[in-house]
Amino acid sequence: MAEKNCITYLVGNKIDLLDNNKNIREVSIEEAQKYAKENGLRFYEASALTSERINDCFEDLLQEIYNERRKIKGKLNEPIDKTTKVLYLNKTTEDNDKKFDICC
Repeated sequence: MAEKNCITYLVGNKIDLLDNNKNIREVSIEEAQKYAKENGLRFYEASALTSERINDCFEDLLQEIYNERRKIKGKLNEPIDKTTKVLYLNKTTEDNDKKFDICC
């Protein structure tokens, strides 16, 4: 059992196989989304083989961690310091002197 404030994801893998056969699913999207919602999970589908949606999932996770930490510190309603940004995977910034907060 995870801690109360733990951010948990349900990630369906192998979506790359759907390109060749739409009927290959073991679990429907609707069923997975319903399960995730009922259990307080964030839901993604991805492909480890092609990396499709992998970065989206990790970026979302980083953003959720950042938001949770701001809530815990009581700073959620404060304006975000313009020098602090959440780290995005595989994205570069023109201003490399900016401070990045990876939240961990």
